[in-house]
Amino acid sequence: MRIIAFVLPVLLSFFVKAQTPYVFLREIGAGQLNAPRGLTYENGKLYVADGLNHRVRVYGANGDSLFSFGGFGSANGQFNTPESVAVDGNAVYVSDGLNNRVQKFDAAGNFLFSFGAPGSGAGQFDHPVGLAVDENGDLFVADQYNVRLQKFDAAGNFILQFGSWGHNPGELIDLLGIAADGSGHLWIADPVGRISKFTTGGDYVSRFEGVGSGDGEFNEPCGICAVPANGRLLIADTYNDRVQEFDSTGVFLDKFGASGNAAGMFRQPFAVAASADGDTVFVSDLDNDRVQVFLRNSLQIPEAGLRCYLSGQTLVVNYVPTGLPQKLALRLYSAGGQLLLEQETESSKRFDLSHLAPQLCVLEVRHDGGRSVFKLLKRE
Repeated sequence: MRIIAFVLPVLLSFFVKAQTPYVFLREIGAGQLNAPRGLTYENGKLYVADGLNHRVRVYGANGDSLFSFGGFGSANGQFNTPESVAVDGNAVYVSDGLNNRVQKFDAAGNFLFSFGAPGSGAGQFDHPVGLAVDENGDLFVADQYNVRLQKFDAAGNFILQFGSWGHNPGELIDLLGIAADGSGHLWIADPVGRISKFTTGGDYVSRFEGVGSGDGEFNEPCGICAVPANGRLLIADTYNDRVQEFDSTGVFLDKFGASGNAAGMFRQPFAVAASADGDTVFVSDLDNDRVQVFLRNSLQIPEAGLRCYLSGQTLVVNYVPTGLPQKLALRLYSAGGQLLLEQETESSKRFDLSHLAPQLCVLEVRHDGGRSVFKLLKRE
């Protein structure tokens, strides 16, 4: 069974491609955060490195503030500009940038231990920034000014290091955000406009790059998120004030965001995180002192010739078979599970939803490729 989740865009015409692959949902942390940096979403909680407040803030799935921990200093449990957060089960890792160490906490924010010290030797750091945990529970640290990645086990024991300064494949100029894709690979955002891929054993695989403001080009990308559910990469294109989306081979797919402080706009987006299914995306909006939350827009299923989206008050099912037409079984449910619509079709259809109250709905589509589930954000 294949399940794909996404949110459908608003105010699109039947024939026009979505203007953005994501729709703004809410902002988090306004009035609380000061230059938020790295963030991660795990176990229904959003962890944010609240950089200039020298703490980590934890929010619920709906943006409610749960608790925070830390404070300025160099004692155990204190920070001097926390840069990133990674979560593995009940363990929370924080890169304590200007203290040149990584600290480990339990899920409630209680200090467990720290490791690292200033320097360039194995297990030492010169400004640790991005963090990532792989499928084996090993921790990767982007050691920025040493221009390398270091790998540690869950007890903080050094395993290996890789990367060095240079322009050749497998070399780095700078590094900030990193992401593990859950299948043995690590992605590195190099602010010179380069995205590199390594195995978690430290072997170079590939890279893609480009400097500028066009599609697939970058102006100092600082953050990266790998979504195992769909194999896509979300990259914070920081000084272009946008997030770009790529497939796992580096092919540009889409983008969202623009310069500004209105909803859905950015002033230096620094890091990106996503729910496990890639349906909900969180972006730390550094100079706007907030995190913005987006829900995924329409997702095409090319092998079925199917695309669904919301155009105003109309649900559009755009079906152009790639082979012999097949029968599609459509069911629309409320978030509470009430059946709102049921129909079979072998062609494109439009359904008027103006009678429905604003709510999150779920569209189930059964086709020869299996069963897909789509989330719709029904608005006024």
